[in-house]
Amino acid sequence: MQPTAGPVADRPEELEGTLERVVYANEENAWSVVRLAVAGAREPVTAVGNLLGVQPGESLRLTGSWIDDPRHGRQFRVVSYATVVPATAKGIERYLGSGLIRGIGRVMARRWGKQMDSIRECVSVAAAKLFLTTSFFQMFPEHRCGSKCGPTQGRRGVRY
Repeated sequence: MQPTAGPVADRPEELEGTLERVVYANEENAWSVVRLAVAGAREPVTAVGNLLGVQPGESLRLTGSWIDDPRHGRQFRVVSYATVVPATAKGIERYLGSGLIRGIGRVMARRWGKQMDSIRECVSVAAAKLFLTTSFFQMFPEHRCGSKCGPTQGRRGVRY
């Protein structure tokens, strides 16, 4: 991630981080200047390119190259980008509190962000239980009791 000696690097690189703020955005040609918080960097990284529509709080994966602009300094020139689903509770909190979703502000996002780790744990435990249960009954439809006591369909849905 070091700046190049020439105006543009030859090989494309990937940069992933959270969009801190949009410094400039041209509606006509989609040219944008944004500041991106990147893991391992002390200060936000400046990225330039066609990034119209990105919002602060979004996690982005940028593809491009480093340039040394004589006037503005080190920048990451973006060739393409993709929005990445936030993976951490802090990232989800920032995403929800960014104003992208109408009706969810910073306070509600903070409440949900605190609960994300426990929700993620509950979902993974429930998914593991469901997988193990269905896998067992698929592999052993008639286990030790000699009857087919796998999942049954009743009025209240599938029961085990």
